[in-house]
Amino acid sequence: MNPESTKQKYKVIYEPTGAAREYAELALNLFEGCTHGCTYCYAPRCMRKNRDLFHAAYRVRPNIIALAHEDFQRMAANGDTRRVLMCFTCDPFQSIETARVTSAVIDCAARCGIPVSILTKGTFRHFCEALPSIAKHGNVHVGVSLVWINDETRAFYEPNAGTVIDRIRIIQASHGIAGIKTWVSLEPVIEPAQALAVIAALHKQVDYWKIGKINHVAALGKGVDWARFVALANSTFSRFDVPYTSITFKKSLKKYL
Repeated sequence: MNPESTKQKYKVIYEPTGAAREYAELALNLFEGCTHGCTYCYAPRCMRKNRDLFHAAYRVRPNIIALAHEDFQRMAANGDTRRVLMCFTCDPFQSIETARVTSAVIDCAARCGIPVSILTKGTFRHFCEALPSIAKHGNVHVGVSLVWINDETRAFYEPNAGTVIDRIRIIQASHGIAGIKTWVSLEPVIEPAQALAVIAALHKQVDYWKIGKINHVAALGKGVDWARFVALANSTFSRFDVPYTSITFKKSLKKYL
């Protein structure tokens, strides 16, 4: 069975569309709401939720572990080997509770032989709760969303998320563990100089990069010379001998290549 041609439907795993499709063919959101409180977050509008209520608390989606396991089993039965990303509209490491749910879902994926990818702005402590499951799985991509090197700027835009050091430590702890590939979502770039500094700080521990500019908040990024940023980013990658094949500029920046 060809999952691409049949467009197999799953209960909680879905096929992203639009810009999200540039990150993953399949995705799974484990929670409703996200307490990180990022000021530029697109999720409340996307999900037609009140922004303040969305960021006030999270809720574990009902029966999510069992439903995810059913979907992984169905994927395995269908020969669907696409990687599943967690998460787009929430974070897998908002608390110890969310980390334990995420860990349980990773264990389910491992039992079914389904590759997964993680994207987080969470704390290192919460991430470590799931690290044994991640390492045991054998085919996990661990990614952090990070566009800042100055933690004061991070605190302004992402007040309740993990610190810059938290996210650097997540990458450092994951890099070199068998079966784990590390990646950075360098998006949404708002201050190009800080994004370039992230490349300089992490280029030795990151297997691949996905880069995109701020799009959905008109005031942010206004006046940035994006063509210059793309040129400087490519120059920075080249200076550190980062393979060209490990760098993906999203559609919003590809026109400047």
